[in-house]
Amino acid sequence: MKSFAKIASLALVIGLALTLIWTTGTTKAQEQESSPSSSGMQSELWSRVSEDQIASRGSRALIPEKYLTFNVDSARLRDSLRRSPEEFSDSARKSRNVIELPKPDGTFTRFRVEDSPILSPEIAKQHPTWRTYQAYSIDEPGVTARLDMTDSGFHGYVFALEGTYSIDPFQANDVDNYIVFYKKEFGAPPSGFHCRIDELLKDEPNLFEAQEPAILAPEFTHGSQLRTYRIAVATTFEYTTFFRQVGDSDAQAQARALNQVVTSVNRIDGGLWKGAVGKIHVGLRYEFDIRSQPGSAGKLWQ
Repeated sequence: MKSFAKIASLALVIGLALTLIWTTGTTKAQEQESSPSSSGMQSELWSRVSEDQIASRGSRALIPEKYLTFNVDSARLRDSLRRSPEEFSDSARKSRNVIELPKPDGTFTRFRVEDSPILSPEIAKQHPTWRTYQAYSIDEPGVTARLDMTDSGFHGYVFALEGTYSIDPFQANDVDNYIVFYKKEFGAPPSGFHCRIDELLKDEPNLFEAQEPAILAPEFTHGSQLRTYRIAVATTFEYTTFFRQVGDSDAQAQARALNQVVTSVNRIDGGLWKGAVGKIHVGLRYEFDIRSQPGSAGKLWQ
């Protein structure tokens, strides 16, 4: 169990570092639909928009090699998500909330959405607009997604059969326009960043065995029990600065960074969920200390 916990912790750290990245049987479920159409070319929430029609509102952190741009009725989307029943509840078994999400090929597919909180009640109370969700495709069985709505807008991470794809804000300060792209078509990071973990493992095959012989081979299966993990996340001055916009105060920059942490952890949660490993539970409390010089302390979630 100790070895498995180390692997889970390593996965979380790697996932956050790269952030610069069946339903069970239902009986006649009552359905709250945001759109009556099935998978296809039309949606009442989303519409294709030309990039040159989008007014500049802030910097762009994500510019994939290939993507499509969409406009959404953000107020209606937020309201639709808030109607989602809480996971594992009687309400989730008796009713369902369905919304449509765009795909990188320009079509739309329906998802059954459940409220799936990863924030502790204390943090959720201080940030009531931050919500996370688990979604299950209706049109493509086996496809799942993690969704979130924060102050920075909507984010979707879809584990599709043809490849994982993302739905992210087109730019900072914009909750109405989004890019949709496959992870495999993002391209190389602009900075030329390259993670050498795979090369390290190849060059040093005995690296982990020397420290913990069983670290890569836990002697148990996941079983049917959902496990909940707590995570501590620290962000550096440099991380926060990456999301800072011109004119931001320290508090505003902190808020942007924290929004991104929520999105990142939620997406990692999707990977654990997909693998039937467990679920992440973020913190009981948190503290700030973000200063004006590189190398200063960041934010800690405990």
